[in-house]
Amino acid sequence: MHGYGQSSRCWATTPDGRPDFRTLMLRKNYATYLVDLPGRGNAGRTTAEQTVSPKADEQLWFDIWRLGEWPNFNPGVQFPQDAESLDQFFRQMTPDLSAHSTEADAEAIAALFRRIGRSVLVTHSAGGLPGWLAATKSENVRGVVAYEPGTYVFPEGELPAPMPSLTGELSGVAVPAEDFAKLTKIPIVLYFGDYIPETVSEKLGDENWRVRLQLGRKFVEAVNRHGGNATLVELPEIGVRGNTHFLMSDLNNAEIADLLGDWLARENLDRAKKKNHRIQKMDTSKKPHVVCHMVVSLNGKITGEYLDSDAGTRAADDYYRVHREFRADAFLCGRTTMEGSFTRGAKPDLAPFADAKIPREDFVAETRAKFFAVAADPRGKLGWSGPEIRDPDPGYDGAHVVELLTERVDDAYLAFLRSRGISYVFCGKDEIDVPAALEKLRRLFGIRKLLLEGGGITDGHFADADAIDELSLVVAPVFDGNADGADLFSPNAARGLREFVLEKSVPVSCGGAHLIFSKKR
Repeated sequence: MHGYGQSSRCWATTPDGRPDFRTLMLRKNYATYLVDLPGRGNAGRTTAEQTVSPKADEQLWFDIWRLGEWPNFNPGVQFPQDAESLDQFFRQMTPDLSAHSTEADAEAIAALFRRIGRSVLVTHSAGGLPGWLAATKSENVRGVVAYEPGTYVFPEGELPAPMPSLTGELSGVAVPAEDFAKLTKIPIVLYFGDYIPETVSEKLGDENWRVRLQLGRKFVEAVNRHGGNATLVELPEIGVRGNTHFLMSDLNNAEIADLLGDWLARENLDRAKKKNHRIQKMDTSKKPHVVCHMVVSLNGKITGEYLDSDAGTRAADDYYRVHREFRADAFLCGRTTMEGSFTRGAKPDLAPFADAKIPREDFVAETRAKFFAVAADPRGKLGWSGPEIRDPDPGYDGAHVVELLTERVDDAYLAFLRSRGISYVFCGKDEIDVPAALEKLRRLFGIRKLLLEGGGITDGHFADADAIDELSLVVAPVFDGNADGADLFSPNAARGLREFVLEKSVPVSCGGAHLIFSKKR
């Protein structure tokens, strides 16, 4: 659904003739419907009385839509900079002949969804507000994708204070709490492009989108605080740069379409393209499938001198081979294990960030990584050199780092992580809340299978939370009676009984066995 000054043509064309967004989604086998709101484009016949006057306002929209500051394009902008493409872009604008009723627009969209059935609503700009309202009016709206929405809805009594800017005040729209609750039942994602400042600017376009992005953060927080599933993707934060307000027709629109396809798959909304364009029952799982994958001695030690023996060394080789064969989405270790295996004891240099003030909210720097390295680091102690693991083993090399933190972490460490492009999420006040951490790993990063790889305290916390679905133990044929070895599950972290069932026993090259247990249901 289009925004201000536009029609469905914004989805069906590009300024320089490249494949349009509609075509890109059709190529992904999605049934795609283009919407003209009442009084626009092919829906131009209305009962409203309007006067249409010629306007030479292209320079205004050039700035507002962040192509640049007339006549200069923004550096690195993802927009074709030749005169003909710019001319064609402005020619797709269309007057609004409607009565300018947001409620009527929302009713029209809801009526469409009654006709086409369960679908995902994709909105742009000023189409955002009628989109939110339509989602409260029709159960057939199974998800909302909003490209730089113009404004947002909030529960009555929770409307944020007005946010002033050069284009006027922005404060959102209050709706009844029961209507807002409907938005918490469906997945929502917001995408924002580049050239949006964090601080007040003297540029009209900068200011217009600064407040809309900041209000978008408040909207996402409100949805999630009420139990919903909303995500805000700021494209420069995930390495996608140069996008204007018209992400769907920018030079990298194929990459934008891929991001949408990935999100639909993560939220299990891609089933619509698999059978008669109808969405099947959604996967209600809120956490990844957790496999505790460890190498152990005959007496259950995960560290100790046995690992230096010939059989222990070969058992470690078997362990890493099995790790690769799992083809999981992520692995997770505690701080001590990460420090010993990957950061090599490095401490973070926090001096440059001593005065940093960082909001206590999740920071998602990357969602499209093929593999994630999740560190349980409650107070923020790991000295990462960059956003990815660097390791000779291809089963670990290149994994994007995600830190699990608590409220006890220092602001300077948050700034340190942001400076290195490292994602982090908050999962508790003093200790890692395992269920909360798993829910965020699934929702924010799309992690479906997670390998839990120690140490014993971290394994114990997961066991204590009853969060382990499967045990994968490479057993070295060595008994290690030394007292300094760590247990598979630290008795200080794991309490009570947990029953598992042996599913498979496979001999391995070390002379031991690979044992697979599943949780007893």
